[in-house]
Amino acid sequence: MVWSIKSINDCCYPTQYICCFFWLFKIWRGNFSEFVPQYSSRHVAHIVRGLYSAVIFMTYAVQFYVPYDIIWHRYSEPKVTRCTLLIDYIVKMSMVVVTFALAIGIPLLGLFLSLVGALRGLMSIVFPAIMSICHYYPDRYGPMKIYLWKDIAVLIIGLVFLICGTVSCIVNIYFGLQKYHADKAAGKLD
Repeated sequence: MVWSIKSINDCCYPTQYICCFFWLFKIWRGNFSEFVPQYSSRHVAHIVRGLYSAVIFMTYAVQFYVPYDIIWHRYSEPKVTRCTLLIDYIVKMSMVVVTFALAIGIPLLGLFLSLVGALRGLMSIVFPAIMSICHYYPDRYGPMKIYLWKDIAVLIIGLVFLICGTVSCIVNIYFGLQKYHADKAAGKLD
């Protein structure tokens, strides 16, 4: 069987449905590794945590396939003439190491991840509306320019969500870092 991006994407749908099922019936509370020890023996909990860690270890680099493909095949590979395999591995490893360095270096990672999620609204809501406006320009907006008005409405809603989400995340980061540094100065953190 040949695995393609389409077949990998098809595997994501059942995973999403299972997670929605767990969320809907409140089976999954918080971190999965915290949920296991409450209802099973100590050995099963260690096995599940080990398997969970192994899955993350084996699949973490897969998430970088698209950025790697863009960085390597469009920009780096045409310029590299010697040691291509070595430089290819360096590019791949640097992408993984940068994320680990950010995870270690940022004290309140959850707040920064929420900021990234808020900014993702720009890519998932605002940019498609702008691209749709550009695609239908100048004379394919439909009767009474319905596609233009739809895209403008989506654009306005997306910008409102983007601004509100980004401002609230930045405020939470500011106060969270103040509390973190105050606790650290008071000796409450290790």
